Amino acid sequence: MRAFKIFQSVFLLLLLGTLTTKTALAQEEGALVKMSPDSLRTSTIEILPYGIMVGEFDGRAWKYPYNGLFLTRDLGQSWVKVGNLDGRGVEDIAYDKTSGTIYTATYYRVNGLAGLFASYDQGQTFQHLGHDFSNSNVEISNGNIIIGSYSHGLWISQDNGQTWVQKLGDDTGWTGPQIVNITAQDNLVFASTTTRIYKSEDSGLTWSEITQLQGEQIHTFIITNEVILAGCRNNRGLLR
Repeated sequence: MRAFKIFQSVFLLLLLGTLTTKTALAQEEGALVKMSPDSLRTSTIEILPYGIMVGEFDGRAWKYPYNGLFLTRDLGQSWVKVGNLDGRGVEDIAYDKTSGTIYTATYYRVNGLAGLFASYDQGQTFQHLGHDFSNSNVEISNGNIIIGSYSHGLWISQDNGQTWVQKLGDDTGWTGPQIVNITAQDNLVFASTTTRIYKSEDSGLTWSEITQLQGEQIHTFIITNEVILAGCRNNRGLLR
């Protein structure tokens, strides 16, 4: 999902940028403008009603990376650090339009906690939710929170993160496959591991494998007008 979010948000920045004044941009028409925050490793972008939020995940510890969240309210002209996720390594961001909650999937353990964090105050503060293991993805489908992990499979919560059920794993509630991507539109959700792709048509409650895609290394999905595009990392290009 991260790749799609980055593509979608960069496209929006470029589109809206053409509507701003030349004085504000001070660039030639059609030029790409560097509008990144003070970060070299942008991992995910999420468009919010009040701005654009960017996460950083930089594994170079010797660089002492911030590895938290940035927010812009002026289409990238200026950025501020927000939240209390410093050092956690933000892998993914999801916004629940109904509740206004921001969810972040994080990688590193800080102060004894790792995994999913939620903000109920527009990203100013975040609270830990659920299990204590590194998350790779987070998605919202009809109010259900769906998270992917590196070593514990895929989990879903139907009560705002109070309780969780493992949906893709080894049935022990502990280990599971690495989840590479989760993408949702309405009640339709796709999840990919390194070599398998799963589909849910009930917002993550039940899952089935798409066997004809077994072996494909799908890293990102786009769902639009009943057409599904899947981007591969094994030289297979784009599947439709």
